[in-house]
Amino acid sequence: MLLAEVEYSSKIPLTKDTIFRIGTTAICAYDYVRTMPAEYKFWRDRDHQIRANLVLFVLIRYISMTLVIVSNVGYFALSFSPESCRRYYMFPVALKVLQACVCQFVLGLRTYSISRRSERVKIFLIIFTLIIIALQWFTNLYGRVVLQANGNCTSGNEPTKLVNWTFYIWAMLYDVVTLGLSTYYLIRVGGAGLSSMTGLGRAMIMDGLGYIAILTITNTLNIVLYHELELESQAAGVSLGFTFTWIMTQNILIKTRNAGMRSFKSLQPSGGRNPYTGSRSDDQTSMPVTTPRDVELQVQVQIDHDRRVDQPGVKWSMDETDLNSDLGH
Repeated sequence: MLLAEVEYSSKIPLTKDTIFRIGTTAICAYDYVRTMPAEYKFWRDRDHQIRANLVLFVLIRYISMTLVIVSNVGYFALSFSPESCRRYYMFPVALKVLQACVCQFVLGLRTYSISRRSERVKIFLIIFTLIIIALQWFTNLYGRVVLQANGNCTSGNEPTKLVNWTFYIWAMLYDVVTLGLSTYYLIRVGGAGLSSMTGLGRAMIMDGLGYIAILTITNTLNIVLYHELELESQAAGVSLGFTFTWIMTQNILIKTRNAGMRSFKSLQPSGGRNPYTGSRSDDQTSMPVTTPRDVELQVQVQIDHDRRVDQPGVKWSMDETDLNSDLGH
């Protein structure tokens, strides 16, 4: 194993990596505290069952938190010996790929459900996801070398095996394909386009576009930094990548849940009739989206194209017990 070491000094230098890590750690701490009420709601609504939306939320939240801690311990600690570093340096690398896998499960399930559980979309997503995950594991692990400075422990990509940067290519490709598919189905279900969509549909499109924009910027920065001549510069933007992957992915789950809650609360019946058990008219189209109760994006929403956007033409296929439980909170 190639061991790249730089000259020891008593302090960690104020490099790009140091600045990025301090900044992103502060952002992560703030976002964790900010989203604690949302986490409570996910646990509160589980109804003694472990639901997929809760599992995904917990996984992206706590794998990401562990990644931030393990990565920063390796960078800021000054007590690693060469031998202990060789045993430690791959932990953050593996956690980064695990985080990416959870993120892609969220996007894949979101896309499948928005497609109205299309069998063709399901088969495509299964094959596509497996290929992307395999490529990410290989390209992120291949050619990794130990980097030590001041007794810390990080990793880089051996210059003769420079493939780690393609990890970000596969991540961007998956984001674009899945969010592109979900946007297509969201627009198509609106019939006449964006103007006929519900507020929830438009919010989901905007969330997807924001996700792509922010993560494409951070992934592109990482690609540029990986081509720096110095090995130590390769990791400068890594903390930005896994920080915004964490924040944007969990925000997709939180925002869609909140939008679903607002939508069906605004449609509470005025005459005592349960709107969720009414019959459908022939001009209604079914599409699955995320709700706060069940697996995000698994409850059918019926959109009546003859009614004005955000008026009671949207019906949520949710049983009365679930509705009363939610509104009781």
